[in-house]
Amino acid sequence: MDAIRINALLSAATATTLHETLVTKRCMTMDAGSITLSKARAHLHELADRAERGESVTITRHGRPVVRLVPVEVERQPINADRLCALTDQMPMAEEEFGLFMRRARESERF
Repeated sequence: MDAIRINALLSAATATTLHETLVTKRCMTMDAGSITLSKARAHLHELADRAERGESVTITRHGRPVVRLVPVEVERQPINADRLCALTDQMPMAEEEFGLFMRRARESERF
């Protein structure tokens, strides 16, 4: 690649990173867990990402809390121990120790 294309690619990558940083900082200018309704409307995608990571975000209107954005709690199914044992009993035993297998895999050309 010529130097001009490389500089253009680096500039584009830097601009994207800078944009993401500015958007994140703009969303977090309120105290750690709240944001105004107008900012929330403009940055809903980023707020959804924050909630997905486990953060709780309070959306305010005229300084008063009106909505709390929280992550969805997924109901986990209990593990059926008998079914798990039956499944693992059907699985074949490894032909070699795991450490040897990993060493061989790392030394092969695939990695």
